[in-house]
Amino acid sequence: MSALAIAGEQAQESTMAADLSTAVQRVKTILDRVYSPCAPGSGANWKPHAFDQSSANRRYLWSDAFGVCNCLSLYYATSANQEPQKQTYLAQADALIADVHDQLGRFRFRFGDHARLSWMFALNRMNVARQDPRYNRWAVQLAETAHGRFVVRDERDGRAVQLVWKMAVDLQHAEVDSEGNLDPMEALVIYRLLQRHSEGQEKPLQTEIAELERLMQRKLATLVTNDELDAGEALWLAQWAAELFDEAPWTLRLHHVALASLDAIFQRCRVRGPPNQRLLFREMGAVLGLQVGVLLHPQGGGIGGTEQERWRQRVAVLLRYWEELLYARDADISPLMYAAALLPGVWSPWQQPHT
Repeated sequence: MSALAIAGEQAQESTMAADLSTAVQRVKTILDRVYSPCAPGSGANWKPHAFDQSSANRRYLWSDAFGVCNCLSLYYATSANQEPQKQTYLAQADALIADVHDQLGRFRFRFGDHARLSWMFALNRMNVARQDPRYNRWAVQLAETAHGRFVVRDERDGRAVQLVWKMAVDLQHAEVDSEGNLDPMEALVIYRLLQRHSEGQEKPLQTEIAELERLMQRKLATLVTNDELDAGEALWLAQWAAELFDEAPWTLRLHHVALASLDAIFQRCRVRGPPNQRLLFREMGAVLGLQVGVLLHPQGGGIGGTEQERWRQRVAVLLRYWEELLYARDADISPLMYAAALLPGVWSPWQQPHT
C-alpha cells in the first residue's frame, strides 16, 4: 500500500474516532438531562428521574427500553482505559431496569405490544452485556405471560389470526384491537432472539414462535408502509431477522420493502416540512433503521457506494435538523430516540460483541 493510501486511511480512522467521541458526549448529555446526571463510579446510588412527576406511574416502557439500550451503547463505545465510566453506564442500565420492574407490577401500568417487545429486546441486550442469564429469563417470562393476551384467536379452532396493538391495564380486553403493521414480524424476531440466549435443552417460546411465523407470512405478503418510524423499524428488524433466520427469503423481502418505502418517503419530501408538521421520534426511527440497515451494515445494505452516500447525506441532514429541537415535544421518547439514532450501538446485530 502506498504512503498516500496509508495516510488516507489514517485520516479516515481519525475522523471516525472524532465522530464517535462527539456522539458519545452528546448521548451522555441527553441521558443526563432525561434521567439525571451520574458521576463515574456513583452508579450504585443513582436513580432515574420520573417522567411524570404528577403521576404515581414513573416510567414509560417504550422510552425506557431506549434508555437502557442507550446506556449499553455508551458502555461499548467507551474505551477500556475509562473503566469507572464504563461500569457506571452498566449500573445506570441496571438501575433503570430495577425502577421499571418496580412499576411493572403496579396497578395501571399500561403498555402496548410494541413497548413490551422493545423492553424484552433491552433486557436481552443487558443479558449479553452482563453475561447474566437472569435478564433474558425475565424477558422470556414477560413473553410467556403476555403473549396470549395480545393474540386474537379464531373461535372455531383456536388458531391465532392477529395480534392487538394495546391491551387494558388488567390484560382482560383490548383497548386498541387493530394490529400494528410490524407486530408479527417484531414479535417473531424478538422471541427468536430470546430463544437463542436461553439456557438448557428445552428452548422456550416454541409454540409462540410457530404462531408468529404464520402471522408474519400473512402480513408480509401485503406489507406496505408510508410512515418513517414504521419503515425504519422494518429495516432494523430485517437485519436481526437475517441474522436469526439465516437470511431466509422473507428477511430479504422485508429489507427491500423497508428501504424502498424510506426512499419513497424522502422522494415525497415527507421529511422536509416545518417542525410543527413533523415528529422527531418518527424520523429518528427512520434514521436508526438506515444506520443499522445501510450505513453500519458490513455489506452496505446490499446497495452501491453512490446510493450509500445518498443515504448518509439524508441521515446527516435529519440529525442536524433536529439537534436543537430535541425537547420541543417531550422530554423522553424524542431525545432518547435521537440518541439511539446518533449512536446505534446495541441496536445493530454487528455492533455488540456477542449477538
